[in-house]
Amino acid sequence: MTAADPGDRTTYDQRMTDSIADLTAILHSCPIAIYSTDRFGIVQMWSPAAERLSGFSSHEAVGRFDPIVPEDAIEDELGRVGRAFAGEVALSSVISRRKKDGSTIDLSISVGPLYDESGEARGAVFLAVNVTEEISERRKVELLKGEFVSTVSHELRTPLTSIGAALALIAGGAAGAINDRVAHLIGIADNNAKRLIRLVNDILDIEKLQSGQMVSDSSSREPQSSAIASAGERKSAKEQSSSPDRARVWCSTDLAGWPDRAGESQNRTAEPCLQHPPAGDAGTDGR
Repeated sequence: MTAADPGDRTTYDQRMTDSIADLTAILHSCPIAIYSTDRFGIVQMWSPAAERLSGFSSHEAVGRFDPIVPEDAIEDELGRVGRAFAGEVALSSVISRRKKDGSTIDLSISVGPLYDESGEARGAVFLAVNVTEEISERRKVELLKGEFVSTVSHELRTPLTSIGAALALIAGGAAGAINDRVAHLIGIADNNAKRLIRLVNDILDIEKLQSGQMVSDSSSREPQSSAIASAGERKSAKEQSSSPDRARVWCSTDLAGWPDRAGESQNRTAEPCLQHPPAGDAGTDGR
C-alpha cells in the first residue's frame, strides 16, 4: 500500500472548506426561513431568514423548544417532528405561528428528515414562508363572496319569488279577467322571472357545492322521478335505450336526492342532459 499523497489530502480539505462556505453563504442569503430541531422539538439551527421572520435571534432560539409554536400547538408540532424522523416529508402546510412580539403569522411550512452520514435521521428540517398577506387577501375574497351570495339570496331571490307569484295570480285571474294580449305579456314576464330565479338558484347551488353543504341522499332516490313518470307510461327497454327520454330519466333521477330542488333541477337540466346521455349508455339502438 502506498501512503496517501499529502497534496490530495490538502485538495480534499480545501474542497470541503469551500463547500461548507458555499452552504453557509446560501443559508445566510436564502429568503426562506430554514431551521432544524431534534426529535424533541429543540432547535438546533436557526437561519437569518428565520430570525427576520420570527423576531427571535439564533441565540434566543437554539437550544430551546421551537419558540414560534403556540402552547396549544405543541402536541401537533411534536407529531410533525416525529413523522419527519420516520422519513415522512410534508409539503406546504399552512400553519399559524407566533412571532416574538406576540403577533400571529400564517406560514407555509414544509418539513422533512435531516440525515447524517450514516443515513440515520438526526433532525427535522423546516422551511417556512410567510403567507400572511396571501391568506388575508384570500379571506377578504371569501368574505366578499359570502356577502355577494347573501345579497343574491335575500335581495334578489325573495323579490323575484314574490314577482313570480304575483304574475301567476294575475295570469290565473285573481285580479280579474284579462285579454289574450295582456296574458301574452304576463307570460313573457313570468318566463323571464323564472329564468332569473333559476340563475340565482344556480349561483347558490354552486356556493353550496363548493362549501360541501349540498349532499345528495341516495336513499331517497327512485328508479324514475315523479316529474318524468307523470309525462306518460314507461316505454319498453329497447325504446328507452334508443330514445332521448332515457337520457332525461338518467339525469333527473341523479338529482332526486335533493327533494327541495329536485323538480326545479329537473327542469333546468333536462335539455342539456338530452344532448349528453351517460357514457356508454347511448347509442344502443340495436345497430
